[in-house]
Amino acid sequence: MSAIFVMINCDAGKVIEVKKAIEKLKQADEVHAVTGRYDLVALFKDTNINKLLRTVTEKLHAIKGIKSTETLVSLPEGIDEEAPMVSMGG
Repeated sequence: MSAIFVMINCDAGKVIEVKKAIEKLKQADEVHAVTGRYDLVALFKDTNINKLLRTVTEKLHAIKGIKSTETLVSLPEGIDEEAPMVSMGG
């Protein structure tokens, strides 16, 4: 099972409306209003990561009231301390 987390910023006064719209999406497993830098965090699950990414780019981004998103792709299960580290530079 593949999973992605999407952090969402909404236009002022649109959090509840956007949350309800996201909850109607088939792959939306959980949607939470949160405090801090983002307004909502949504968890999407499917057996196909490409379907999930299409859901974000085609369906989620079409919801009125969403100002911006940040998508985090969950690493596959089985990653452990033996897995090689990936450097992102720096």
